Amino acid sequence: MSKTIEQRLLLLWQLLEGLPSTLPEPKVSSYSFHLDAEDVEDIGHEGAINRMLENTLGLRVNGLTLRERGAGIAGVVKVLEEGMLQCPKSAILEKWLNDLIALSQSAGAVVKPVANKESVTSFTRMKESTSEKRFGITKADSQWIDPRYIDIDEETIDRSKGGAIPDPYVVAATVPCYHTDDIEQAFAQDSGDAPGGGGALLTGSTLFMSYSRSISFTSHRPTAGLAISKVVPASLRPEANQAANLRQLFALAKPEKTTLITAFGLLLISSSVTMSVPLTFGKLIDFFSHGAQPGTLPISVTPTTAGVALLGLFTVGAVANAGRVILMRSASARIVARLRRATYASALRQDIEFLERSAGPGDVVSRLNADAYIVGDSLTGNLSDGVRAVVTASIGLSLMFYLSPTLTALMLAIVPPVSLGAFAYGRYLKRLSNRTQEGLGDMTKVVANEALSAVRTVQAFTAAPHEETRFAAKVNHVQDLAIKEARAAAMFFGATGWSGNVVVLGLLAYGGSLVSRGQISVGDLTSLLMYTAYVGGSLSMLSSFFSSLMKGLGASERVFQLLQREPAIRRTSEATFDISRDYGNIEFKRVSFSYPSRPGAEILRDFSMKIKGKGDSVAIVGKSGSGKSSVQSLLFRFYDPDSGQILVNGKDLHKYSLESWRSAIGIVPQDPVLFTGTIAENVAYGYPSASQKDIEEAARLANCDFVWELPDKFNTKIGRDSLSGGQRQRIAIARALLKKPVLLCLDEATSALDALSELRVNEAIERILQSQETSTLIVAHRLSTISRAGRIVVLEGGRVTEEGKYQELVADPNSRFRVLMSSQLEAL
Repeated sequence: MSKTIEQRLLLLWQLLEGLPSTLPEPKVSSYSFHLDAEDVEDIGHEGAINRMLENTLGLRVNGLTLRERGAGIAGVVKVLEEGMLQCPKSAILEKWLNDLIALSQSAGAVVKPVANKESVTSFTRMKESTSEKRFGITKADSQWIDPRYIDIDEETIDRSKGGAIPDPYVVAATVPCYHTDDIEQAFAQDSGDAPGGGGALLTGSTLFMSYSRSISFTSHRPTAGLAISKVVPASLRPEANQAANLRQLFALAKPEKTTLITAFGLLLISSSVTMSVPLTFGKLIDFFSHGAQPGTLPISVTPTTAGVALLGLFTVGAVANAGRVILMRSASARIVARLRRATYASALRQDIEFLERSAGPGDVVSRLNADAYIVGDSLTGNLSDGVRAVVTASIGLSLMFYLSPTLTALMLAIVPPVSLGAFAYGRYLKRLSNRTQEGLGDMTKVVANEALSAVRTVQAFTAAPHEETRFAAKVNHVQDLAIKEARAAAMFFGATGWSGNVVVLGLLAYGGSLVSRGQISVGDLTSLLMYTAYVGGSLSMLSSFFSSLMKGLGASERVFQLLQREPAIRRTSEATFDISRDYGNIEFKRVSFSYPSRPGAEILRDFSMKIKGKGDSVAIVGKSGSGKSSVQSLLFRFYDPDSGQILVNGKDLHKYSLESWRSAIGIVPQDPVLFTGTIAENVAYGYPSASQKDIEEAARLANCDFVWELPDKFNTKIGRDSLSGGQRQRIAIARALLKKPVLLCLDEATSALDALSELRVNEAIERILQSQETSTLIVAHRLSTISRAGRIVVLEGGRVTEEGKYQELVADPNSRFRVLMSSQLEAL
């Protein structure tokens, strides 16, 4: 690696830690990216660094991303290089550590060097720590602990990729990386350790790094508390994660234990039958080569009897093999089905931020389809092939030693190099498979979640060529990975095939000389050569098994990552929200909130508001981006506030389970979604057990008169865009009303409707308000909707700047509401 590249790497770490003097008071937000040694091999050192720098463009510095500040890759490189030239490595480390100490002390922690001053990177918090019990770190080592992490045990850490702290505090990605000797020596020199022997775990400052060639960048919100650990426990190392994934992979097969044991029993029968063929054929060859003399066969049977017996034996083997295939494939189908159900259920439980911004529906679909199938196949068909290869090779080698130990030893000379090659190829394939599956997920996300879901926009702007180019780039990336896999497979299988043929040729030459000297019969040599082919095929199958297992592990990482991910919005309580007992005033008490993807941009600041029980209706008014819809998102706990409380009848909203609270409230979004099915099924979406009478009553209240005019009425089949905007809004209102919610949220319910549709929807809203059975929170821009609310709250800059009744605010010439609504008021 060139010196410039090394400098860029070190400066990149410095940038991520928020230290560079060239950027004033940097504030780093969420970021997560993947770069491993294979990437470096594929695109070269320069390309690898550029990719890392490309990911830094999403970092927020003083409220703006580097991309928004106009910093391209070249600009960031220039900043990094200029800063590096002015700051030697030792100075970076010293300033880095000083900043860590300062940050810890500002968070209320007492930090000082440990008594053993051999390591300048070893610090400890002077407070009681459970690190030794939880992580195997002795008190002589530096320890990391944080009050928020007190419930995290080693098992939780072990499940987390790279040892990152699980959500909601951290969004993490493990990045196996490369270090030059210079970099390792630099760190080792300052830490007093040998290269590759230490490590550092920085919580709060968003960096986990060990000298054992791995680095993980994580995002932490809010930042508070910091310490460093010189020791990285074994459970946090990548090898431990791979072993854990392997254990989890085989744990999926437990429900199929009986089926798989039966299938393996049948496999033993069919394999034993198969391996009896070479020995039998060899004896028959000797029998006929000696003129069919009696006594040549090992037992006193005629050739006809032997032929009939072999036919029966082959039939048994065929039946056993057929049974094995049926059982294995049935077990595979059930494992894949269970895995897909569990993965889908986990995806539905995830927080909105993860599904809409991080993973995306396309990536989840890829994990459900391709990854789950690969995992299932690895556990059944591939495992069956592996066991079959072991059994066949074991029986074959035993019989080969029985026939000729000398020739068998010659054949075994090929095993060590082939085994090493298979191991190396399998590990390479695992990493390549992981990247391929990620590429497929990204490709699916681009198609399913963006272009195809917005096909009208694409066509309206004649952007099809642009989208084709975007998609082609993703496809080409996956194609390149597939070609790389094909080349690796060609080299590996070509080399092993050639080696096998050379060994067979050597066996034939040496075996022929043994036959000529009478040390082995023609039949035995024939049997041995057949066993050589069988054992060679088994070794090839075993190498394929190993490589497929590694491929399955690569796919399983993505599946298990989703299965084990704890949603950022945690189910903090199992207490059920009882409408008759628990519902009362809803109060936002000094709430502040920013989206996790934009932590530097506060949407709500010290926001306070009350909804006063049943029958109260509040309209929130403000400019776009003022936080109106965010208030509703917080009510549904799609997100949690950064500070402050949301109280229901005086109790914190977190006291109730998510499911019971959400089932008690309803929402009519700005762009309601209809699912494929009947109108009745869509109305009853949140209340599947509703009677037809209840469905029709909710539709009547929502002004869904058009349904009775359809030929099949409520049994009419519809899809996402089968109805007009106004009709979809009214179906959405009916869906919300059927739940009989204590609170109904209307989010711009009439913003995209024509005058007639708006009138019909507003009539439905009026009925709801007059019923006095539910509280209503209205987010709207149109006066026709706002004026129906009992109170109006004006939201500006994330704060409530004005509150009052509609007539009062309109009559006040200095009202902020009047200013916001001036254009509509003038039109009246």
